[in-house]
Amino acid sequence: MLKEERESRLPALGEVEAKVRAALEREKQLELARRELAAARAQLGAGKSMAEVAQGLGLEAQESAEFGRGENLPGLGAAPAVVDAALALEVGQIGGPLDAPGGGVLFEVLERQRFDPIAGLN
Repeated sequence: MLKEERESRLPALGEVEAKVRAALEREKQLELARRELAAARAQLGAGKSMAEVAQGLGLEAQESAEFGRGENLPGLGAAPAVVDAALALEVGQIGGPLDAPGGGVLFEVLERQRFDPIAGLN
């Protein structure tokens, strides 16, 4: 049951200011993470290992369990762009930086198993 009808309007700044500030802060954090990960990727290209690069960022490199298209990534959750990018690369290739839940991701494909519909995984 409709209780009240109101005209459409743009909200006043005071009504949305906290949400706008939070969104802006989040975007600034993501941009900083993208820049740091782009620099980290350059370090990988210069011969540093993923573990060394992660340590330089104050992080620890983590290896994921096997995953396939449409699956969640351990530690990241639903990150379809990361899954798609990883499945498009070959062993030894670097992916990212990509946006993911909780921040950005830079990764290296360490292993691949391709599906053969006749023989199964090979």
